[in-house]
Amino acid sequence: MHIVRVSSRIVLGQNEYVGHWMEERGSGTWHPRVQCIGYERDGYLVAGVMYECWNAASLWIHVAGEGKHWLTREFLRVAFDYPFNQLKAKVLVGLVPANNEKARRFDEHLGFKLLGPIPDGHKDGDLLVYTMRRDECRWLRSAHA
Repeated sequence: MHIVRVSSRIVLGQNEYVGHWMEERGSGTWHPRVQCIGYERDGYLVAGVMYECWNAASLWIHVAGEGKHWLTREFLRVAFDYPFNQLKAKVLVGLVPANNEKARRFDEHLGFKLLGPIPDGHKDGDLLVYTMRRDECRWLRSAHA
């Protein structure tokens, strides 16, 4: 029997590193005002979350992942802890092109709810606004279970 050990870690305080990785994958645009959290497996980034447009009540969130098994409970708990518990945000906002079914399903699976469309808000058509309020975030509840 051959046992393969996988090392993983949450990446904090390296906004430029994670932000550029996410930008290369088409999920957000890195600039010095964004905050990012990454997830590394065996020394390589496999997931990232980027936060921007913080206004003391809400902020926008972008998520990127690569390969299989990048979405872990540990990463989700940290990704939602930062805006809801540390910043005390009331709501997260996700913007998704209407024609991106995979991203829509992903956001809905995480617990985001469709608020509505922005007609012609994306280069390929409508942009959909998804939101999640703190009391709707099941990843915070599971963190304390």
